[in-house]
Amino acid sequence: MRAATVTGLGSIAHPDDGGFAFGPDDISFQGRGGAYVAVGGCGLVPGGGCGELIRLKSKGTWQTIADLNAYEADNNPDETTNPDRTPRLASDPFAVLALPGEQLVVDAVGNDLLRVAANGEISTLTVFPQRFVDDPSSPGTQILMDAVPTSVALEPDGAFYVSELTGHPFPAGVARIYRVVLGEEPQIYAEGFTNVVDIAFEGDGSLLVVEIAKNSLLSGDQTGALIRLKPDLTRETLLSEGLTMPTAVAIGKDHALYISNCGV
Repeated sequence: MRAATVTGLGSIAHPDDGGFAFGPDDISFQGRGGAYVAVGGCGLVPGGGCGELIRLKSKGTWQTIADLNAYEADNNPDETTNPDRTPRLASDPFAVLALPGEQLVVDAVGNDLLRVAANGEISTLTVFPQRFVDDPSSPGTQILMDAVPTSVALEPDGAFYVSELTGHPFPAGVARIYRVVLGEEPQIYAEGFTNVVDIAFEGDGSLLVVEIAKNSLLSGDQTGALIRLKPDLTRETLLSEGLTMPTAVAIGKDHALYISNCGV
């Protein structure tokens, strides 16, 4: 087995302890040697692929496939006017799904699902809506909450499923999973989750759902959860105890489930 280390990728973290690091968010493989990485959340760092979709090459090198941050800054598909969003922080590519001849990218800041064609051309497949929710700091009032999509999975029926973390104030029980058919508005597939950070399909059509903080990111409780959402939309919690801000799940060839824990 040959191994190579990819270096030189952008990242940013808390200067004291390295906590809450941002940088390479997701990786997806397609074909022989086709490894695509979404590098997001580090737009204040010049270079390093920040805000871009990159492809890993042999001997630890990489190349930019698409500048997603530039696309979001120029087009702003969700039409938000958030003052915290600047041209350098217009995008946070958080998940990538590599398919034959194209890659799909979930943009957590852009609140959209993007397509990157084989020639690197970027297009918007769909935008996930903002919603009004109760403002915990001002009882009786509501504020707009971003969707903050976090993961995309392809179901055997050909539709795409996208999870949402939700934005501030990160309320419990309001995160959704959308079903996306190309050319149509996204439809709510399931709801009632909290701060979903990853999803993955099992062979029987059940959907694994990872909540990074099952009681909300603002609760002070860092306990996460792994939930199985069955095709009939019933659900069961597979694991919670011992999960501290988990960030991803994968299904191995041995059919075991692998979870990244303490992900922040």
